[in-house]
Amino acid sequence: MPVSPSVPLRRALALSLAAGLVLGGQTLTTTARAEAAPKTTVAAATKTTTPGNGNSKANRSVVPAPEPAPAPEPAPAPEPAPAPEPVPAPAPEPVPAPAPEPAPAPEPAPAPEPAPAPEPAPAPEPVWTPRQAVATDLPATGPVPEVLLVPEKYGFPGPGNTGVTDPSKLTVREGRVTLGQPGQVLENVLVRGQVVVAAPDVVIRNVRIEATYEWGIHVNTKFGARGLLVQDTEIVGQGDTCIAGIAFAHYTARRVEVTNCDDGLRIGTSTTVEDSFVHGLRKSRGDEHNDALQATGGTNIHIRNNTLIGVWRRQTSAVFLQAIFEPIDQVVVEGNLLSGGSYNLYVEGVQGQPGPTNVTVRDNRFVEQSAIYGFLRTQNSPQLAWSGNTDLTGRVIGR
Repeated sequence: MPVSPSVPLRRALALSLAAGLVLGGQTLTTTARAEAAPKTTVAAATKTTTPGNGNSKANRSVVPAPEPAPAPEPAPAPEPAPAPEPVPAPAPEPVPAPAPEPAPAPEPAPAPEPAPAPEPAPAPEPVWTPRQAVATDLPATGPVPEVLLVPEKYGFPGPGNTGVTDPSKLTVREGRVTLGQPGQVLENVLVRGQVVVAAPDVVIRNVRIEATYEWGIHVNTKFGARGLLVQDTEIVGQGDTCIAGIAFAHYTARRVEVTNCDDGLRIGTSTTVEDSFVHGLRKSRGDEHNDALQATGGTNIHIRNNTLIGVWRRQTSAVFLQAIFEPIDQVVVEGNLLSGGSYNLYVEGVQGQPGPTNVTVRDNRFVEQSAIYGFLRTQNSPQLAWSGNTDLTGRVIGR
């Protein structure tokens, strides 16, 4: 900023201005320059010209330069503001890298179609060996029904599915064998004689009895025999002695084979005969009244799915139900193969006894021409339900 001239300087300038008017533009110019010069304190010298000698150096007067104004003290430099502490820029939050898109799962290869299971080979048809039937089972002349030779082929019990299952296990016992303990078991034995049962719930299993007494198995109910089970057992009469394979009541015979006795089985109260095979009844004396099964009294008797072969066209029957000594009640005869006798089946009461009551006979097969007189004999008005019984040709048999 230009400094204002002091008072003496202003006076000198005024004098110089006046002199300039006299001397012409030189003084004015000098003065103007002096004013124009910034911060200048020395005035230009005024030339004094005496008349007639305006250019004489001796006549020049020098105006003393004004003292320079004291330089203003410099303003103190402001203390530098403390540098602001740097504010750390917040660390940028990490930007999670985008998860890579999962690669598409490969399409599963199509499961191979399973190879078709081979069709099972058909089970071989069982080969049934025809039995060596005794003459009493068969006609003396003419054709023999095949069902009597291979009953198993037709779904009935025969030598291939009854009797002892494993002869190699049999050990021999001679004479009379008595079973007197409750629940006692006799098995894997060949008895040459007789078995006497004198206790409840006895089991006879896989046993062969070569009967040399009147009864192959004597169920002695007087000594407490009840609930006897005879299973997978065969009874073969020896000589001329065996009257019946098993006698008399309170037993179950299952898969039992009986041969060469006068009667197959004597049956009574609480007796069941099932899946068994009776054949080859003995006719040695000529006066035997042979029955594959015989009941002369009793109740709750079941005879089912058996092959019961009496003597061909000779007395008496395949099944004989005759109330002789006591009433007969609650009997079921079903699903059996019946052959032989005067009649194949008797259901009657005699000697003042009423006919049997509540007897059901159903779904049995009768061998035609095997009996002298026919399939069925009834007497004294038995109560008999009869259904589904046929001969070997499938012809339905009525009462």
